[in-house]
Amino acid sequence: MSSSYFTIPGPPVAKERPRRSANGSWYTPKKTVEYERGVAAAAEAAGVKLEPLVPYELVIILYVSRFNRDLDNMSKSIQDGLMRMNQGWDDKQVHSLNVKLWPVTKRDEEKAFVSLKTIAPTIQNHE
Repeated sequence: MSSSYFTIPGPPVAKERPRRSANGSWYTPKKTVEYERGVAAAAEAAGVKLEPLVPYELVIILYVSRFNRDLDNMSKSIQDGLMRMNQGWDDKQVHSLNVKLWPVTKRDEEKAFVSLKTIAPTIQNHE
């Protein structure tokens, strides 16, 4: 099993819904795209290597100054940022997900800590 970790500086950003432009095409809002690129850059800078077809355990600790945030969509932005980093990796490989909120007092202390660990797949007989 291999493991890696990295920190994404700045406030965690929730994944925003796709929007439709005036000409009818769909796009991901700029704030989301920029955060996903930041996730990919932070992971690459930390030397994270993701293998395709391997199950992962993902732990995310979100250091936030306000708790009325969308926990699920913040973790989705991080997972989609990892997909931007490695074209062979898919967030469907996350077999275990643990997301925690951790309070900080100042907005400039906000960040996200990400830990990835490969896990052995379990085979269960469901008869």
